[in-house]
Amino acid sequence: MMPAPHHLEPALPDGQAAELAAAAALLPLQPHAIQSPVAAGVCWRCDLALPAPGDLRAPRALAALRPLLEETIPALASRALGRTLRPARPGVGSFWALRKGAWYARAASEDVGVTALLELTGAAWPALWGGHLQSGAHTWALGWDRLSLLEARQPLSVSLLTRHVEATFLHIPLVGG
Repeated sequence: MMPAPHHLEPALPDGQAAELAAAAALLPLQPHAIQSPVAAGVCWRCDLALPAPGDLRAPRALAALRPLLEETIPALASRALGRTLRPARPGVGSFWALRKGAWYARAASEDVGVTALLELTGAAWPALWGGHLQSGAHTWALGWDRLSLLEARQPLSVSLLTRHVEATFLHIPLVGG
């Protein structure tokens, strides 16, 4: 049996989730088809190179993203899971959005590491509308300022979203470090 996902909330210092959500709303999220041997789906996504430390041209929320993704989130995940973790893709931030028509299915795999989702979604909606996450016997709606941690080998799915609502999150793959 797969372990239950860990949920840490609130995950960020006061106000940082609001700043990130505002920055995410300005990003050019594009429809993204996911097709691999272990995963398939449709989401909206924007991968961006993170500003270098001290880059004064970067918006404050994005400038704060590098230490968040490379230090804060791995430290929180390491403490919660009892092992040392680091970002699998240093210098890259991956914002995802689930909108009407989005769905996702990742089969159980041999992958190692942890999938971290920094959830930046406002109000929840009924599961009947779709867009809720499921891993094994555990189902949850994306929330606000919550860090969800799952073993990368665990199956993960998002039911087809049928309404005009939006869930936004940062997808942060972590590996042993």
